[in-house]
Amino acid sequence: MRNGNFGRRTALAVGVALAGMSFAGAKEVRADKALTVVLESEATILDPHATTVAITRTFSTHVFDTLFAMNEAGEIKPQMVDTWQSSADKLTWTFVLRDGLKWHDGMPVTAEDCVASLKRWGGRDALGKMLLADTGRALVEHTWRAASGSRWASRVVIATDSEEIAAAVRAFGGEVVMTSPEATSGTARIVEALPRLPEASVIVNVQGDEPELAAAAIDEAIELLHRCPEAGVATLVTPLRRVEDLHDPAAVKAVLTPWRQEPEAGEVVGSRVAGSWRAIYFSRAAVPAARDWTDGHLRVEPPLYWQHVGLYAYRRGVLESWNELPESRLAALESLEQLRVVEAGIPIVAAAIDHAARGIDTPKDYAAFVERCRAAG
Repeated sequence: MRNGNFGRRTALAVGVALAGMSFAGAKEVRADKALTVVLESEATILDPHATTVAITRTFSTHVFDTLFAMNEAGEIKPQMVDTWQSSADKLTWTFVLRDGLKWHDGMPVTAEDCVASLKRWGGRDALGKMLLADTGRALVEHTWRAASGSRWASRVVIATDSEEIAAAVRAFGGEVVMTSPEATSGTARIVEALPRLPEASVIVNVQGDEPELAAAAIDEAIELLHRCPEAGVATLVTPLRRVEDLHDPAAVKAVLTPWRQEPEAGEVVGSRVAGSWRAIYFSRAAVPAARDWTDGHLRVEPPLYWQHVGLYAYRRGVLESWNELPESRLAALESLEQLRVVEAGIPIVAAAIDHAARGIDTPKDYAAFVERCRAAG
């Protein structure tokens, strides 16, 4: 039973994006102070014409975004490796990681960790991640249960291209919509599934590997669109307080300004909407850039620096027109899909939460999640 018409008209889709970064193209991956990938064939190279770097989509998104970036010309460039080289036939690529690198959780990046991520989390092996059940429940079921705690979501739907995941979801009583393996992101998967989703005015995109997502965070995103009717998309942020996070390209920064209502007659500026922020830009860079930096900038209230939390609530009309949105050079440059919305002129409203949910990006993340579950009983 949901409270009010707003809740009854709201649905939530938990997107399980498996195929967005997958070619099962590496026949061997090894680490010895450097990360070495041996490809099956030249066809598995991401850009066979690039002379700077080529790497397969066998990499999980997390590893790929940590090690590489895309420049203005759309070329893949290493951002966290010192040197790299390929064999004459372009089938063996070796990457030497920079010293002192850390994952988003502060742990050091090692070649061995990257190999573990490649072997267990990359490509089609991402399917195995979603079905891991060391806690007694599959990872995807944990996320489904968390999302089902939302007060405003009338239904939780799993969108996936995997029959194995679909079977597991049906087994624990969840609802499934099958999508194409060609979907390049969670949003693209939901856009494809949209005709088969409930006739809801708001659709929330939740990543399937965030089992500790708070249901209150989903509700906050939905309520944002209720408070700010001019917004087409709602998302969440959390204060960024550590210098290392500010300079970590894996920690996406959001530049915000207070959300204001449309001015009334005779007003120059509309009144502020409490607890609501307008997203101006998102970046992997340290923005906004202070001319005269002090660490005190990270302690001011309200915060100047925000870390983006990857949860989105969309008005249905935005998703219905998604494929007609103009392409975004900024989105390609930063490898941030939300910049396509910004460049299209669709207002994005954001609200702050205390901390982001822990996503499961590596085997180490999953082991820590299992320990937390066991500790909680």
